[in-house]
Amino acid sequence: MATRGGLHGHGRGAGGGAPAGRADRGSARRRPYRDRADGPDGPGAGGERGPARTGPRRRLGAHHRRPAGRQLRRRGDRLRDRDPRGDLARLLYEASLPGTEYLFDDTVTALEQDADGVTVTFERAAPRRFGMVVGADGPHSVVRALAFGPEREFVRPLGLYTAWFTATDDLDLDGWYMMHNAPPGLVASARPGRLPGEIKAGLSFRSAPLAHDRRDIAAQHELLARRFARVGWQAPRLLRAMRTAPDFFLDSMGQVRLDGWSRGRVALLGDAGYCATPLTGLGTSLALVGAYVLAGELATAGGDHRSALRRYDEVMRPYVGQAQQLPPGGAAGYAPSGRLGIRLRDLSMRRMTRWPMRNVLAAQFAKAGNIELPDYGRGSQLPGRLQEFGV
Repeated sequence: MATRGGLHGHGRGAGGGAPAGRADRGSARRRPYRDRADGPDGPGAGGERGPARTGPRRRLGAHHRRPAGRQLRRRGDRLRDRDPRGDLARLLYEASLPGTEYLFDDTVTALEQDADGVTVTFERAAPRRFGMVVGADGPHSVVRALAFGPEREFVRPLGLYTAWFTATDDLDLDGWYMMHNAPPGLVASARPGRLPGEIKAGLSFRSAPLAHDRRDIAAQHELLARRFARVGWQAPRLLRAMRTAPDFFLDSMGQVRLDGWSRGRVALLGDAGYCATPLTGLGTSLALVGAYVLAGELATAGGDHRSALRRYDEVMRPYVGQAQQLPPGGAAGYAPSGRLGIRLRDLSMRRMTRWPMRNVLAAQFAKAGNIELPDYGRGSQLPGRLQEFGV
């Protein structure tokens, strides 16, 4: 059993919520961080999945080419930056070693709080006791369900489903992120992957909530095959690649909204507490900023976890509020249902580098920096200061 000094973080990768586990460097015992993913680059290592942050190069029928890089230094540049999200997850993972214990392929099944800590029951491992539990396990958070209540009370669906997976790079993307819209509310996309020879493919569709089994991959394949059966462009090729992809993932889009992100000694972080949806492109920013603020407030609270969690909420609430404001059109703007909507979206894409769309786009992406971060002191001192709190 872990001592009271433990901090248990249950979470996903960089996009679903930054890892919350950490270790007391002055202690001989490592503190566990649990993750149901297969590893630091597993299914939980996703991140911001949304429109590229730079405008289109040119129109190609009903589909669009966008630079895959984050910046466009001059018109006509073709940036071939590879997807950095998996790299970010690995950097965070490696930076936490050797002081953090990771146990993959496990999940929390029960939480029992008292005045001194939390007893955590796992699906596979033996129960342990911790000073605090941080749930960073995505929009379908198990920790949130156990400590706060059922998902339906906190998740607001957008009526949009998206599948992501890795495929072989045989589309000749030439460094560009390409999207194809088709009625009714269908989007096929492809962008460069992390490694040469691979792409990250996406298939999105608008729908009312579906009663699908998120663990039945074969049924999800058939669902997408039916939805995209009549879609042209590269959709048939992506559907074939989907069936053999090792990292296929389908989920609904929805925002997570709570009046408070803590209950006793249990706190929420990232998508588990304030998912903004991939449409905003701010998921990783919210997770990393939230992790910094939560750790900093705990480290400087002098052992008063209530005060630390109250400050965490006060600092993050305005930042989260503006980040959860969807871009113009929301899901309908990303996946228009009819041909007129697609033509209007195409027009807005063509004008994305001009007034007024340029200012709208710039305002959306400037949200990532719209917070004045508190200075909690040198990072190397935080683990020792967290010991004062007992984690």
